[in-house]
Amino acid sequence: MFHVATGRSNHADAFRAGREAAQSAQREVANRNGRLSRPGLALVFGDARYAQQSLLDGVADVVGRNVTLVGCSSTAQISPLGLEDGAVVVMLIWPGSRLAVCPVLATGVSASPYASGQALGREIRARLPYAADVTTRTKWIGDRFVTIHPYTLLLFSDSAGSDRALLAGASAALGPAFQIVGAMAANAPRIGEPCIYYNGVVQHDAAVGLAVVSRVPTAVGVCHGGCEQHPESTLLRSDDGVLFVPSERRLQTVSSVSRPQYQLLPQNGHAAPTERDNRFFPQSPASLDFREFEAGGAATENGAVSRNGCTAQCSVEAARAAAEYARNSLGNALPAAALVFGSSSGAERRGAGMGQKLAAVRSVLGESVPVIGFHANGVPDIPGPPTPDSSSQTCVVYVVGI
Repeated sequence: MFHVATGRSNHADAFRAGREAAQSAQREVANRNGRLSRPGLALVFGDARYAQQSLLDGVADVVGRNVTLVGCSSTAQISPLGLEDGAVVVMLIWPGSRLAVCPVLATGVSASPYASGQALGREIRARLPYAADVTTRTKWIGDRFVTIHPYTLLLFSDSAGSDRALLAGASAALGPAFQIVGAMAANAPRIGEPCIYYNGVVQHDAAVGLAVVSRVPTAVGVCHGGCEQHPESTLLRSDDGVLFVPSERRLQTVSSVSRPQYQLLPQNGHAAPTERDNRFFPQSPASLDFREFEAGGAATENGAVSRNGCTAQCSVEAARAAAEYARNSLGNALPAAALVFGSSSGAERRGAGMGQKLAAVRSVLGESVPVIGFHANGVPDIPGPPTPDSSSQTCVVYVVGI
């Protein structure tokens, strides 16, 4: 059977924190099903202030050393309690026949990020030789067919500044069938280096990719808040420490703006996308009224979007719309679990912005749906005092349905 459970802890001792979080998740499943068994996968996001290996040892002490354990360090965690600081969050998954996972490690990322991404993607392809170059399949659920994205890559890296090239290399090797979702590991100021977790071991200057092969519906909703200092949004998006590439070569996303006009501009010789049948395709440059654009937007593979600033409330509504897009994409399937990765400008990183977006996401998916993730490193602080229009935010919601 397919089961998902989450746990968290903010115990001061790293080993005990990891152990408590894993035990909490296991108890949740034991109480629900009347028995305790080892999971097939553990996703872990731990605060960077912890002794990282001790943290993982605590988790492994509960779930077992042979369980696939991946994740990374972070500075703010998304747990069942909301947005936390100084905690560890764990999601345990019993995939049954619904999911299959394949972890792959790439090292030396900072020296050659594109080649590292390619190597990671090729290794996944070699270990999943049956993975076809199809972006979607359909399955009859309830009273209608539901679209299934069969292949997802959860990607985490600790090599800041190498993320865009890493993402491009992985995407090139994997091809259009894989949607890529993830974020950059973070470290606490003046405390150690960011790191990623691979099979229960701390790794530096590395990237971990977890290929997920799904027989159940999965969906991704994305929103980008605008910032005049960082105006461009491309399909191979790695801004703000959040990683995303869709399985189709057009990016469906919700973009938040606070002004009435939204100018779409060409880049690299490609004309700006315009709307047709609720999707955006390369046409001619156009200025669209926000009322025509608020339900969603898109960028072509080499397209760019010039964005205005957004207010905090505007970005919250964009996150809500992104979650609604993901929820609706499941068809009649129900959300079973979700991963959320978000970022914001330095001025908001410790503020209520991400917490409000998370609350909006939960209100759409359902408060009982297991959700974890983390708040990735945001863009550098914008000089001068923060204003309502000085935010730059990204939120990616990955949902698995049953």
